[in-house]
Amino acid sequence: MMISPKLSGFLAQSNTYIARMKNRGVLPTPENARAAMAQLAGFVSDIPGIAHIEDRVIATPDLKIPVKIYSPSPDVPLPVLMYYHGGGHLCGNTDLYDPITRKLAIAANVIVVSVDYRLAPENPYPAGINDCFDATLNVWDILNHVKHQRRQFIAGDSAGGAIAASIIMRNQASQEMAIEKQVLIYPGLDYTFSSASYQRYGSGHLLEVDKIQFYFDNYFQNDEDRLKASPLFGPFSPNMPQTLVITAGFDPLKDEGRAYYAKVKEQGIYAVHYEFPEMIHAFMSLEDLVKKEVGELYQKIADFLKTS
Repeated sequence: MMISPKLSGFLAQSNTYIARMKNRGVLPTPENARAAMAQLAGFVSDIPGIAHIEDRVIATPDLKIPVKIYSPSPDVPLPVLMYYHGGGHLCGNTDLYDPITRKLAIAANVIVVSVDYRLAPENPYPAGINDCFDATLNVWDILNHVKHQRRQFIAGDSAGGAIAASIIMRNQASQEMAIEKQVLIYPGLDYTFSSASYQRYGSGHLLEVDKIQFYFDNYFQNDEDRLKASPLFGPFSPNMPQTLVITAGFDPLKDEGRAYYAKVKEQGIYAVHYEFPEMIHAFMSLEDLVKKEVGELYQKIADFLKTS
């Protein structure tokens, strides 16, 4: 299998730029990583209208967590999907993900609550996970402007997928929340670099291994046990929700997504794995180049969330 020719021009430009920066000795920083992600967001130019969108704040005793709420039908009671954006735990925000969260709400016919969690290195591990956990636990307090069902799903891409799986890992023991389903889109689930796909696809496919290492080193600042923090190696139990894992064929994170799916399946839980064999990491954010595949991605998520 080969990378989709629809991505070849983009990848050639990306690899040329990465090589040029390395030759100049330019080191990654949170600032240039955030600028690069903001530029990537330009590849999602189709922004659909949606019936209801609002900015709210979920207040906890220690923090106010900004969120964006999207509903395609605010007068119809719909399930609630919490969304945690990607960005290596350092980058991204709800505004950059606005087109994506709109499309998720419309495709799956759910209320999407997109969480603007704190980022490293200013707020290292586990601040972002805590924000998303607290937002997910307390979201019912702010849904007064849209009709909703007391049904809750969670989803995230890349680092957001890591956060979603970390929330499930924490919730297995406490059962504070009744999360029915989780959707992990090319998730990062292993902070130890133990998967073979890091070596196979960790150079020349947009997401570089040294960039991942940079993200992780900024995320973990207090000598945490990265194995223990990795959802792939955390506890798996029958208390976990139904799970959809989406992977990309040329993604260094591919193997850990596959392995996580297998471990969920071993618990007797309904789980689905779907791989886009010609795609690279973050292809959902490259929609203008791969419209067919991203449309299929949204449909797979919608089908999974609508399955009883």
